[in-house]
Amino acid sequence: MNWMQRAIYVAISACVAPSLCAQATGPEILSGIKTLRSLSAEQRPIETVKLAHEVDALPAGEQKLELADDLCQLVTEGDQGKATIQSVADTMAHALTETPVPAKDGVPEPYVALARLARYEHVSVTLKDPQYRKAGQMLARNDAEVAKANFTLTDLHGKTYTLSALRGKVV
Repeated sequence: MNWMQRAIYVAISACVAPSLCAQATGPEILSGIKTLRSLSAEQRPIETVKLAHEVDALPAGEQKLELADDLCQLVTEGDQGKATIQSVADTMAHALTETPVPAKDGVPEPYVALARLARYEHVSVTLKDPQYRKAGQMLARNDAEVAKANFTLTDLHGKTYTLSALRGKVV
């Protein structure tokens, strides 16, 4: 199945899912999330979008936030397509808007998970929350530190390689 067919399936499921959302409970959604990895590449994006809509339809609270976070952790496995990832990101942003997580030591994980989707999967996030902004800044700092990394290795033939000399090449 090509990406266009997947996009069509995701769009169709996005239209159908709202009518199903009111029926799903937290435990039923969690059960669906746990089975995502067992689905075929064609079924997985459809089921992921359906679950995202079901989570979004839940009442605000910790359960909704935890289920949205569970989806965030799984949506990037395989190639589910940008529309699927965007649907999960929208659900997570909505859950965080309804139930903000207070900072204790550092930025709470749900904000980091959402910032990862925005930064690395290039989805749009409209969440206006200082914790989300901090998560994005933290990822940018980490990426900058990784880019500065440099070391030298010697291969079995005595030839040395320095990471900085290989910038721009596949390593």
